[in-house]
Amino acid sequence: MWKEQGTAQIQGGNYVGNVSHFSFWNCDLPIEMVRFEATVMSSEGITLANAKVKITNKLYSVSAYDYTNAHGKVVGYIPKNANLLLEIFIPDCNLLVYSQDFSTTNSEVIMNSIIVTIPPGNLINISGTIVSCTNNIVKNGYIVLNINNFTKFIKASSNGNFVSSFAVCNAPISLNIIAHDADKKVFGINNGVTLNAGNNNLGPLTACGNISSQYIEWSSTVNGIKTSYTITDPLGLFVGGYNDVGLNDFTEINGTDTISQQVGISFAFDGSPSLSGNHYLKYYADHLDHDLLNDTTYSYINSIIPVILSKYDSVGGKIEGSFNGTILGLNIPIRNVKCTFRLTRDQI
Repeated sequence: MWKEQGTAQIQGGNYVGNVSHFSFWNCDLPIEMVRFEATVMSSEGITLANAKVKITNKLYSVSAYDYTNAHGKVVGYIPKNANLLLEIFIPDCNLLVYSQDFSTTNSEVIMNSIIVTIPPGNLINISGTIVSCTNNIVKNGYIVLNINNFTKFIKASSNGNFVSSFAVCNAPISLNIIAHDADKKVFGINNGVTLNAGNNNLGPLTACGNISSQYIEWSSTVNGIKTSYTITDPLGLFVGGYNDVGLNDFTEINGTDTISQQVGISFAFDGSPSLSGNHYLKYYADHLDHDLLNDTTYSYINSIIPVILSKYDSVGGKIEGSFNGTILGLNIPIRNVKCTFRLTRDQI
């Protein structure tokens, strides 16, 4: 069974595409793996975003790499019982700034803090605050930066403040920054800024004026305790559309948080691909109750749960709606789930 995570297109004789994580796994090289996690920090103690982390299997001279996220973290799978080389680079010029040999056993490898010394002229620190249209603090916000064709997300704290560092080959640099409000599902204008080496305080950035095109928002209540989650553009990976499979036609919707890669939801409902007729939840799953990537079983529905649709466009348009009902799970015996969603239809 395969789960699609991306696509690639031919560019100049090569297939080029983006992946959500790195791995040594390959279908013609069945090597056993262990989980790897590391957090990269500057010598000032700030997590380092957009650093290129490369790991080489010294026995086979085979390498894989990924880039640290906004929290300086990188996660993937590496060969077990192997001698490996860890290297960290400034990505746009491939300048090596850290190197370490290490070995794996049968257990996962977690490197909580790798301290990397970046030359002062190559390190940019940014800070600022996200505010609403009425100049109130945005409690669940983030900013999006485009750095040398890399898109990076920086989560703000509950008081609206954000801080991050990243390395560049040449400063100053010019880039675009957009502030987002995940709760209200809106974002602000594209702010063009010039950043110098050292500290850069961006001041207040306004998140308002534009509506996020895709989101899935849901809550799960167990024994009166409620937890809530939101996946919204551009932090989310969304897949949704109509599956024409004969008598069991249904609409399937999936959402994954691309920052954490640990928050996700998957559900389907029956009925025609339109607002007409009745639509009922067919299956449901989220990260709270099982592994969405590897588990093929699903929580099941305890009652008839209508899916109320407000939009069901043709491919390229939007599917929008909500549902509310009781779910019986694998590890969570019973819970109430409320969900609202809007995403682009990408299937027939």
